[in-house]
Amino acid sequence: MTAEDPWESLPELSISLSEQQRLELLRRRELHQAEPERGRPWREVLDEIERSPVQFAKPR
Repeated sequence: MTAEDPWESLPELSISLSEQQRLELLRRRELHQAEPERGRPWREVLDEIERSPVQFAKPR
């Protein structure tokens, strides 16, 4: 299973993206395809953030 599999399994949606957003998504996909091993699981990233001594403001 790839990171794109869940996304591609969703029904076609009408999502409006700006040209800048579309190009950024393409850039990120190309980076992932070039070096898929560079990615990190979301849970790993979130755990690191939660362990961080930096305190983030809580939403009001």
